[in-house]
Amino acid sequence: MAAFSLRSAGALPGSRPSPIRRAQRGRRSVVLNPLERAHVATMAAAADNVGLLPAIDWDLLERSSPQLDGYTLRAGQVPSSCPTEDQLPTSSDSDTAKRVLLYRDTNAWCPFCERVWFALLEKGIEFDTVFIDLRAKPDWYLEMVPTGMVPAAKVDGKLIYESADILKALEESFPDTPLLPPSDDPMSQRAAELIDMCDNSGVGGAGYTYLAGRRMGGDASDPPPSVEELKAAFEAKLNEMEEVLGESEGPFFLPEFSLVDIMFTPAMERLACNMPRFRGFSLRDNPSYPRVGAWLAALEARPAFSAIKSDPETLGLIFGKVFGLSPAQEEEERDVGALEAGGKLKQNHAAVVADVLKNAGISQDSGAEFVASAVEMTVYNLAATLLGQPLKTVESDKTEYNSPADALAMKRRVAAVSAATLAFLRNRVSSPRDMTASAAVAFREAAVKQLVALY
Repeated sequence: MAAFSLRSAGALPGSRPSPIRRAQRGRRSVVLNPLERAHVATMAAAADNVGLLPAIDWDLLERSSPQLDGYTLRAGQVPSSCPTEDQLPTSSDSDTAKRVLLYRDTNAWCPFCERVWFALLEKGIEFDTVFIDLRAKPDWYLEMVPTGMVPAAKVDGKLIYESADILKALEESFPDTPLLPPSDDPMSQRAAELIDMCDNSGVGGAGYTYLAGRRMGGDASDPPPSVEELKAAFEAKLNEMEEVLGESEGPFFLPEFSLVDIMFTPAMERLACNMPRFRGFSLRDNPSYPRVGAWLAALEARPAFSAIKSDPETLGLIFGKVFGLSPAQEEEERDVGALEAGGKLKQNHAAVVADVLKNAGISQDSGAEFVASAVEMTVYNLAATLLGQPLKTVESDKTEYNSPADALAMKRRVAAVSAATLAFLRNRVSSPRDMTASAAVAFREAAVKQLVALY
């Protein structure tokens, strides 16, 4: 296994120049300590071995594919690419001849942006997009949009913000492809009631609360509800949704797909992906909610939704970090194989850590003691996962850092060591040498789960 570098070639902020640079300054008076001398020797050897690696010619991978039609690179911008050509530079000067210019988040995670994006595609409206980095919103955007929030849009040159107002403007400005019944249709009032139900007392809020295991906002002095209470509240909202869907002949809220469905989509998409992962609660094939499952299936069949939806792993990683959640692990799922693997890893942890340090090829750039500690923490967490015990984290040690940048750098170093450790151990375990076949399967599954949760 090739050496796994734990940091970039440049020195970290506030640190001494790297020993390789100090050694190359040509000053005879420079004295390196033993660890630095070893590092210089390692780096020099690595430089000598570069010629042993194959030359990379990316043109060899050239292949025409319809999936790449419109794929656009955005050098020096966030995001660095876009799946369509309908995007403009993130600049106050960006303008378009199209009737709609949409300002939305770079990661396509914002549920309110998703509603507008979905509606534009369903209505077949041509539009351009300007991406706004939510972590570093440009000053010009903050000056242009009083709330500073996304989405915003220019419809026929008029700036509109708040997703509900944008959706209303799209309906008024593009009546040829309506997403709501005409005002004189009896279903018009019903659509308004359902949209209000979604926004003000909908299943989304109850679902997110149950997912997080706590109420959002409210009086801090109120006693926290139990998870079972939150589950019951969510199920009550699901029952309401099930009943409403049952009033329609088709799979959607109204006789045809409508803006009502779009309003419910972001929350239900996220809940359908995350409830099984974090609460062991299925929405797609739950016999108690057949109409909800049918609605989700009909949604998946729409081409516009296929263009905007995320995947379960992405949404799981996002929600896990936002709410501090760990995947649900019911007791019966932690079978004897997992218990065997976790128990044996606990008993043999010293030899396992030593094996990783000796054979995984992890660079010692950050210091041998640090690397050994990070490897041990990773092995501990792997055993804890198998045994259903709490994990150790960098934050739990309450280490004090000089700056947020230092804290982030530490997390990245630990993640790098952990990634190499888990990848090594996943392929290193062998049955029946180390454990039974069922235990080895559980071991590898746990290692992969830990690995994908690192970044």
